[in-house]
Amino acid sequence: KFPFTGATGAGFNGAIWDQQTPAAPGAFSYSGVEGLNAVIAVNESGINYIYATGIAQHDGANGGRLYLSKLAEGSAVLWTVNDSANVAAEPTSSGRGLAALNGFVYVAGEIAGQPYLRKYDSAGALAWSRTRPISGVYNGVAAISNYLYAVGSVGTGTNTDFLVEKWDQNGNLIYTRSFDHFGLNQDALNGVVGVVRRVFCVGYSRGATAGGADAALLEIDPGTGSLLSTTLIGESYDDIANGVDTDVTNSLYIIGESRSFSGGVTNQIMLIPYPMPPVASFSIGSVTLTNSTVILQWVAPTYELFQLQWSSNLAFWNAFTNVFSSVNGTFNFTDDGSQTGGIGPYRFYRLLLLP
Repeated sequence: KFPFTGATGAGFNGAIWDQQTPAAPGAFSYSGVEGLNAVIAVNESGINYIYATGIAQHDGANGGRLYLSKLAEGSAVLWTVNDSANVAAEPTSSGRGLAALNGFVYVAGEIAGQPYLRKYDSAGALAWSRTRPISGVYNGVAAISNYLYAVGSVGTGTNTDFLVEKWDQNGNLIYTRSFDHFGLNQDALNGVVGVVRRVFCVGYSRGATAGGADAALLEIDPGTGSLLSTTLIGESYDDIANGVDTDVTNSLYIIGESRSFSGGVTNQIMLIPYPMPPVASFSIGSVTLTNSTVILQWVAPTYELFQLQWSSNLAFWNAFTNVFSSVNGTFNFTDDGSQTGGIGPYRFYRLLLLP
């Protein structure tokens, strides 16, 4: 755990604390090789917790199995659960991505060379598990608009394609999409985030690049799974994107690794602030004012969610926070008079698109 100000804590390497996860002897009693691949912070009933997932050996012959640990904000490991149901069959599995949604935690990864998704409650009880009958892997997962988007790759060896799959909370697959970038080469996604009614996925491609692997940014329509755009970012050597986040309004932030700036000799940490691609337009058809009642009509493309905001004298506030799920519509509401100025020439209304 680090403070927002950087590595200025009293712990190891300037951290506030560091914790072996899972606690000794490990995810399994064998206490073999273990590693963490993903971590998220989750607020549950006003209390912050940390979930971490990775891969751990069950015995000397096994390559590793998925596990999930829950930690208190103060660093104590509260519990660890593992993929013990698969011990007898001896398949290799791993946890590579985490998402939290409506009181549950979802772990995405792979089992025996196939994409793997598991749902746990806050006490570590398994709600359901899904294995996709294809050759591939999930490297990341995100909860967006009450759905789960798992990303990774489909295929084997040096011939893999980008993979994007959408799931509901009951474990039903909504759609699967694969995308190939320029022929028989390696394409893989490692991270995903949703913003402004789009899904952005990052990873890498080795097809038609500037040299080696280039970091890849895919823009996906979450409703249909259609590919809206593909952008490659790279130089002469390997440049790989491993994660992505956003400030919602202005930029995407892509993290990963690069060899291009060391002449191909060593990996260096990579951070790319990337301007948010423009969203499809929408319009307000009419606004009618009758005393203190506002009738707003809008016309928008297919967005799963959008939110009404209003403003006076260019100072925004969320005076009205209902979320709509229709495409085109009309809504009436009454100004409660709590904002100064009432309805007048300086007040206007807008639709804010949400992920």
